[in-house]
Amino acid sequence: MTAIDESTRTRTATAELARGVSVIGRTAGVIAGITVVVLMVQVILNALGRRFLASPITGTLEISQFWYVPALVLLGMISAQARNEQLRVGLFFDHFAPPAKRIVATATNLLFAALAVGFAWYSVGRSLEYLSIGKTEGSLGIPIWPVTFLVPVSFVLMAFVLIAQLFLPGLTAVESTQIEEEGLSLTVPDPDPRRGGVALAVTLGAGAILVAGVMFLPIDRLAVGLCGIGLMLILIFLRVPVAVALLVPSFLGIWAIRGFRPVESLLGDSAYTSVASWSLSVIPMFVFMGLLVWRSGVARDLYAAASEWLRWLPAGLAVGTNVAGAGMGAVSGSTIGTTYALARIGIPEMLKAGYTPRLAVTSVMTAGLPGQLIPPSVLLVIYAGIAETSIGQQLIAGVLPGVLVAVVFSIYFILLGVISPASSGRGIPHRNQVATGSSRRRRWAALARIWPVILLIVIVAGGMFSGIFTATEVAAVAAFVAGALALWRLWRTRPIREILAAAVDAATATGAIMFLVFGALMLTRMLSVSGFSAALAGVITSWDVSPVLFLILLLMVYLVLGTFMEPLPMMLLTVPLLLPTLDGIGVSPIWFGVFVVFLGELAILTPPVGILASIIHTIAQDPAVNQGVPITLREVFNAVYWVMPFAILFALLLILFPQIATALPDLMLAT
Repeated sequence: MTAIDESTRTRTATAELARGVSVIGRTAGVIAGITVVVLMVQVILNALGRRFLASPITGTLEISQFWYVPALVLLGMISAQARNEQLRVGLFFDHFAPPAKRIVATATNLLFAALAVGFAWYSVGRSLEYLSIGKTEGSLGIPIWPVTFLVPVSFVLMAFVLIAQLFLPGLTAVESTQIEEEGLSLTVPDPDPRRGGVALAVTLGAGAILVAGVMFLPIDRLAVGLCGIGLMLILIFLRVPVAVALLVPSFLGIWAIRGFRPVESLLGDSAYTSVASWSLSVIPMFVFMGLLVWRSGVARDLYAAASEWLRWLPAGLAVGTNVAGAGMGAVSGSTIGTTYALARIGIPEMLKAGYTPRLAVTSVMTAGLPGQLIPPSVLLVIYAGIAETSIGQQLIAGVLPGVLVAVVFSIYFILLGVISPASSGRGIPHRNQVATGSSRRRRWAALARIWPVILLIVIVAGGMFSGIFTATEVAAVAAFVAGALALWRLWRTRPIREILAAAVDAATATGAIMFLVFGALMLTRMLSVSGFSAALAGVITSWDVSPVLFLILLLMVYLVLGTFMEPLPMMLLTVPLLLPTLDGIGVSPIWFGVFVVFLGELAILTPPVGILASIIHTIAQDPAVNQGVPITLREVFNAVYWVMPFAILFALLLILFPQIATALPDLMLAT
């Protein structure tokens, strides 16, 4: 056989493997997306029947909890892996040379595949056991044994995808990172890889093996918990998917303390029981709504209305961008999606009006900050699931803080416009013509176009605050309205296809998110078994420091974590550790959720990771955006430093006046 024939066979085999991965991922995503739509429809019909006809659909809660949610999570998880959308932290990995990246990525996939095989092996036994007894759940006796077989099937497919990806190009993402958010595809250049890195990769790998081995030595269980945290951090630094980095030390820690039998039990049923949750069904609904809103082009209307009404102020376009960001946050709950849209719309408008590049970039950065505070907020929902707080109260707790963030930065831009008029183009007539006052007719016409946003805000905030609907029902109704809006606004461009694509993306995102939540729950269990959580709570209580001082110290810790972590992993790593300490220092868990989520929002701004800053820089390289004005990454990071003092000021306001976050939830309880 010639070398050419061998090369052809290799390329053919690789193409077939890639096609297989694509088919598995796409099929899983489509089925999961259809499940999202079915879940939405059934929840709405049940809510309407319960509220207005006194005739709810029997078993909706149980069917949603035990059938729909596990199915869309497990299938969405496969879709996320096939699309390389599992959340990772590339602090060291991004600076490795290609050989080191290849070593680490291969080891990571093998570790993940081994974990998937473990889940598949033990869960199939549990599913057969459930089949033999006809396992049911809920007051209606809903049979769950058929759905439990989806666990081993999903993890077998996951293992296949992971192994297949070892032989496909793009495993290490050497040159760039592909950001997929709300149907957007954006390539963000990674830092230039340094030479070497193999020694560091091998050292970290050896460190992980050593720490895992120490966990099984005859040491105190508290030391096992501490080793588990150390192992988790090493795995994260090696760019292991965060969910896997949470699961591996959790299972090893429980094995070291209690033996392998509890681990067998967890591998057998935890993947199903941890995601079979009615309360967490709100996540796919809110994500689906956000995707539909994005695809219907609401962002441009919001920006137009805000700029028409506010451009008369000093730095009015920056204020308008900030207000538009708060509006987008209220209907999409996505910081990255909001920033992407407003960067493309707002930066060129401000540059045309004579704004400095730094002010234009800064206003876009701050516009995204309310995104995960104002409902709908997936991060607040995830926090509520971990902290076991009311999802409705947790979401409402973010309303006033989210609005206040927008107010604080609007005041900041107005002051900046007064102090430095040239930064916002004032006094430059030939460039400021774009910013002249609009006619009353144009203002009201722009305002009239944003009625869908107002409608969705009323549905989400009003529905939860009034108690008319549950959080999931509110999300389902809002998603349905957003779908109708998408049909109306996209009727000339195959709207059904857009809606189905949004459903698939929603299921994929939900699978990745819920896999992380599953890992966080397992870590919480391991820390509880080891006694680490109780010990940490005791130590913090013994310090006898005021809650304010403790929270200021915690603020500093989070700012440091934000330099190399994104919001979700930062929250999942710290919340299980800190929750047991809150009661001892008199901190409300509802308030703490808002505090953590806001600091997580800062995490995606702060260098060197600064994924949001990287996205803005990438968009700003488009000549249609930068209007011929070069915008460097250094200038974007300098804009971050303009934002941070006021962001820290807002965090201090939250600490000193916790009522900002707790007033509305307390009012909900009172009513």
